[in-house]
Amino acid sequence: KNGIKTLEHRLIVEQHINRKLENWEKVHHKNMDKSDNRIENLEIVSMREHNKKHILYTQQDYYRRVVVDYLTSVN
Repeated sequence: KNGIKTLEHRLIVEQHINRKLENWEKVHHKNMDKSDNRIENLEIVSMREHNKKHILYTQQDYYRRVVVDYLTSVN
């Protein structure tokens, strides 16, 4: 609309809260699946919070892979 592309997950949240999101408000997919736009999987966060969540997820994913690699190599 008006030549401005709005991402689906932002639209879903805006409809749910019945207002437009502020520019600083980011919509985070809790399960990290960007195709999962169910309202229960979406949360409004600041850019700082959003970055923290992605850094934490990346670290957890890395350590999970290291542990799985180790456990599969010792068996």
